[in-house]
Amino acid sequence: DGGVLVTEVVPNSPAEKAGLRGGDLIIKVNDQDVLEPNGLIRMVGEFKAGDEISFVYRRDGTEKSGKATLIKLKDLMKPNQVPEDFPTEKVPSDKEELSEEAEPSEPAPEKEKAEAEEDKKPSLEDLLDNLLKDAARNNGRMELTPDLVEKMGGMERLMEELQKRGGQIAPGAMGGGGDEFFASSLKALEPVMKKNPGVTALVTVDGKLAALGTVVSANGRILTKNSETDEGKLAVKLGGQEYEARVLKRFPQRDLALLKIDAKNLRSVRFQIEEPALGSILTASGVESEPLGIGLLSVPGRAMSKVGFIGIQAAEGEGGVLVARLVSGGAAEQAGLKENDVITSLDDEKVEDPISFGGLIRGRKAGEEVRVGYLREGEPGELKVTLKERKMRDSVQNDPRMKLSLGRLSEKTGGYPDVIQHDIPLPPELCGGPLFNLNGKCVGVNVSRAGRTKTYAIPADEIVELLEIKMMEKSPKGSAKRSPSKKETLEAIRAIRESMKQIESRLEQLEESVR
Repeated sequence: DGGVLVTEVVPNSPAEKAGLRGGDLIIKVNDQDVLEPNGLIRMVGEFKAGDEISFVYRRDGTEKSGKATLIKLKDLMKPNQVPEDFPTEKVPSDKEELSEEAEPSEPAPEKEKAEAEEDKKPSLEDLLDNLLKDAARNNGRMELTPDLVEKMGGMERLMEELQKRGGQIAPGAMGGGGDEFFASSLKALEPVMKKNPGVTALVTVDGKLAALGTVVSANGRILTKNSETDEGKLAVKLGGQEYEARVLKRFPQRDLALLKIDAKNLRSVRFQIEEPALGSILTASGVESEPLGIGLLSVPGRAMSKVGFIGIQAAEGEGGVLVARLVSGGAAEQAGLKENDVITSLDDEKVEDPISFGGLIRGRKAGEEVRVGYLREGEPGELKVTLKERKMRDSVQNDPRMKLSLGRLSEKTGGYPDVIQHDIPLPPELCGGPLFNLNGKCVGVNVSRAGRTKTYAIPADEIVELLEIKMMEKSPKGSAKRSPSKKETLEAIRAIRESMKQIESRLEQLEESVR
């Protein structure tokens, strides 16, 4: 609404040092009106690192101003500098002799030749540019070979460079100076965005941004996040208008909710039910059809089995494992176990100490029922315990150190029946929108920021089946052979996925057996 919303401020960035916070609305930069994220990016991109810009922003209805000195994006990612009092001189070993007058040595011819050869090698920047250009010609598929990855310094280095250069900054984050690669990346994505105008909505709860939404039908059906929209008054902003929204159906397992607004003739996303290849370039769009970032499909579709936990602190006990402490609301407490009980068996297998108990419980899934034999004040008993999932939010998100490392994570970070994983670090409130390949087809809906460079999306084939969306079927040219129907294709995909889940489960069992 006439400005760019700051969703999150990067630590130690010019924006943070200038006093900007999440929730501020930037309305001017150097006396020029800011209307949308791309406009802000273009304005800032006209300056270089070291330049100072002024800006006006609105906080809680009050206009304020500030100044920021721009830096290069890579400067935010430098490792900590060595303290001044830390010795950096090389300490000679026992085998080395110190001489008062060391003669400067002449570089060996072999060394000079090696250095010359090194200078002739293409730089990482050149290799990356060529890789992205080839990918653009290959429908977004990155052709990575072991030799090429090695030349780039390994897969981890490649991913780091893509993160730094791929423009993965949420709209409104100020920090950067003139990043030409970022600008060119956004320009390269313009054709993708032009194919999908108006398919991403803004979903609010009680007037505050909650999530993005994906338009899935012309008559006003919007798919969005479930956990972020389960309380309060819902509204949808789309195409410059605001609509009241009602919930048609919730899909808690996939953390999705289907909304309905009173609108007609909307443009909806076009789904591609075939999963993109590993390494494909992907992008996510914002409400103004601007790209929110560039990333890679890093993990193909997979089930996320919920690891089961019994919810006790185990200790050595006489004749078994002592329940030293119960996790509040955990599986053991709910089943009726009490502190100071001694667990003697699990599914009729004898338990002698915490290590053997851990070996028996490890690898079981949430929802699985186990029979627990125990002693209470010397009297034997048995209970059925249904294992529960350990919430990552409790163990990770509330740890300040993990917050600094990972950034803000979504409320639900696991337990999805099927997801694809990519590395566009979308903040939680920018999940719910579509994930596109370079052909402009929607390959999934983003549902969870699960790590620093880990975002999950529900695959398109799951959504098509979930919402019973009818897909357009093209008849083959020059052939009388019938194309598989949507139902047949989905059944084949489900069968393959089920086989993969069984293989994955078997691999987990084998891994546990050799630990």
